[in-house]
Amino acid sequence: MTKDEAKQKKLDLQDEIKELDKFIKKPTVKVKEVKNLKDTIKTYKDVCKALKKKELTLEDFKFLPANRRIKALALQQLKDIEELFAEGTVFDFNNGNQQKHYPYAVKKLGGWVLSSLCYGCAGSGGEPAFYKDKITSDFCFNTFKDIYNNYLNN
Repeated sequence: MTKDEAKQKKLDLQDEIKELDKFIKKPTVKVKEVKNLKDTIKTYKDVCKALKKKELTLEDFKFLPANRRIKALALQQLKDIEELFAEGTVFDFNNGNQQKHYPYAVKKLGGWVLSSLCYGCAGSGGEPAFYKDKITSDFCFNTFKDIYNNYLNN
């Protein structure tokens, strides 16, 4: 192989790597599928139906002291919501390149309000659920605000 041939082969390989990177970074879920999920899921009951899971209630946590049941229920409900909207994504907290979004709420006079959003960081603040993107994170916080309130206020 000549020096010129080696340079050309290197350029060809770099082009191929760029194409592979585009494929790797391409979202696995089509935007249309995510939109349909957001169009059909409006309640925790809808989440359970989609996951084919039993809808959790306070009765499921009667083994806990009464003052811990609401928060425990809310946390498990949020984990179910996270599971549904992750659509198979497994969050790897050892992977700093994988985006992990969660809603960041602040307490105002009227209650908890979506403030901003963080991603790519581990749940050092006790975040109950993570999502693949900002749109999904905002949607879940706004759609399931009552569950987030139960988690944050108890």
